[in-house]
Amino acid sequence: MLKPKVFFRADGNASIGLGHITRCMALADMLKPKFECLFVVQNPSQIIQDQIKREYSLIILDAISDPLLEANYIIENIVDRNEILVLDGYNFKTDYQRIIKSKGIKLVCIDDLHAWHFVADVVINHAIGLNAADYSCESDTKLCLGPKYALLRKPFLEAALLDRQTTKIERIFICFGGSDPLNLTLQSLLIYLKLSYSYEINIVIGSAYSHVDSLDNYHNNPGIKIHQNLDAEEMCKLMSGCQLAIAPSSSIGFEICAVGLIYIGGYYVDNQMSIYNGFVQNNCIIELGDLRIEFEKKLTEALLLIDSSQYSNMLQNQKGTITGNSQLHINKLFQSLC
Repeated sequence: MLKPKVFFRADGNASIGLGHITRCMALADMLKPKFECLFVVQNPSQIIQDQIKREYSLIILDAISDPLLEANYIIENIVDRNEILVLDGYNFKTDYQRIIKSKGIKLVCIDDLHAWHFVADVVINHAIGLNAADYSCESDTKLCLGPKYALLRKPFLEAALLDRQTTKIERIFICFGGSDPLNLTLQSLLIYLKLSYSYEINIVIGSAYSHVDSLDNYHNNPGIKIHQNLDAEEMCKLMSGCQLAIAPSSSIGFEICAVGLIYIGGYYVDNQMSIYNGFVQNNCIIELGDLRIEFEKKLTEALLLIDSSQYSNMLQNQKGTITGNSQLHINKLFQSLC
């Protein structure tokens, strides 16, 4: 019996980061045992192509500047009636969704802004603390809100099921996503080095990181390890060997909470604010607020006050927030669309 098809429409590059691609790959990872997953990406880099093609089919779109023309192209050439299309990105607003729905396609939107009206069958936003009043949508749109629907890749779902004990800090994990346009990676490293601590630093950068040269002077430092383009297994293993993380409140924040690390973080773009506020609400994070404002001062103060013995409650809060069961809820949701 043929598996039902799910198409994922998302893009990723140095300008917009890789978060949309990462979330869709996490969702596809959950669905692939029962669904055929296909990605539709506009002009992906070779690295992104390779990452997707390891597991899934890839349809490459030429650049189409008008999103509505793209929507019409998709319904005419790619996705058929009653198949499922997942949208993750900021070009897929109300009129785009209406075009998709006009063909009888089952439509799922992954969202983190709740900034326009939704006509999709389903909206997924895994940020903590949201409710239906935060959304404008059709009466029959199903809102799937909160970490019950956390979009995590398989190794992190498995890690969330394990117990995590507070231990002495020996290794620090630093990651600011796939692109890090403000180069907060380097800023964090320089702030740490001023404090003369003796922890091992593990820096993770992505394929869209455009500041690689800024880290050249640190490759030969035995206390600093720089990793690039890690897959989910490698990332989870690395994080599991660390005790403290410095990262934004994006998809990486959910992975940090799944593994269980003392988490210093904040936000630097608007779409991270809902996730950040949720982590603060659940006491899962040491608050830095807006990372564009007084970053050095705030991070320095946070690092100076760190005492691993004080953070067992944080790790318990993270475990209570990210349970590792979201795959069950996601699969039930998508099966209801078939």
